[in-house]
Amino acid sequence: MSTTLTLQSRAPTTTSFSAPIVNLVFTKGQIQQHKQLYSFHLFSRLPIELRLSIYTLALPRRILTVRYNASSHKFTSPTAAPALFSVCSESRQVALKNYTLSFGTTTSNPKIYFNPELDTLYLPRCSEMGYDEDFRIMRSLNVESQGQGEPESISATQNIRDTPSISKLPKFDQLRSVAIDHVDPEIKRPWERFNKASFLRGFPLLNEIILVLPSDEEAPPSTSATSAIKPVHSETDSLWCDPQLPPETIVQIWWCFRKSFATEENILKEVCDDLGTEYKGISLPTVRVKVMRS
Repeated sequence: MSTTLTLQSRAPTTTSFSAPIVNLVFTKGQIQQHKQLYSFHLFSRLPIELRLSIYTLALPRRILTVRYNASSHKFTSPTAAPALFSVCSESRQVALKNYTLSFGTTTSNPKIYFNPELDTLYLPRCSEMGYDEDFRIMRSLNVESQGQGEPESISATQNIRDTPSISKLPKFDQLRSVAIDHVDPEIKRPWERFNKASFLRGFPLLNEIILVLPSDEEAPPSTSATSAIKPVHSETDSLWCDPQLPPETIVQIWWCFRKSFATEENILKEVCDDLGTEYKGISLPTVRVKVMRS
């Protein structure tokens, strides 16, 4: 006697949930919706090594705005200190390990927390003289940098992480990212191009330059005197955004900056040749055009 087994295909069963799966929990075989969590109340029970690692991962990448006041001979900043300084003693311990008080002068103690690997140093153009001599020699105005001599040039093909004793360099020399205002050629002072080039040569590990456009117009400032001395941005908590400009306009700004820098380098090389001194050429790092928003 033979037995025939007939198999019939069935459509797959679809289970639909009224809530996202991430908000569902299984309790005693039953599916229950769980309230979305916005806080974690068991953080203090984690091992201290894990807590310190989490605090380290929370270190912010800031836009650190710094200005120099020639009359008072001191640096100031509207940028708030990282929040980790105020959370608890453990977070403050991590913050103190990663930030140092910097930007002191011969008459003023350092009062600005700074991490050259995490912070983008933004130096706005807020003087009637534009980027003047104080901007060019800012490295020497910082007491930490005095007596250090000229920084060694780093080859463009050299990995900065393979450079020995980076942590022993002055904080300014460890800077990775710097931001300066884009200046319309019609209002640019004659000395600004040279001062910018000289300033940027002072950072041997620099891998990014950001040209900041006005956030209100997202375009170079007008030729009025007010626009010439108005800071591009002065908020304490900000982030970079791409400008809403035609691509050809952004490329033109980028190209003019690189051309200006190359011109100053050629002049410097000619001067060194005339004096019989060695010319140490440098290559510009990545140049970005950005708008800063709060």
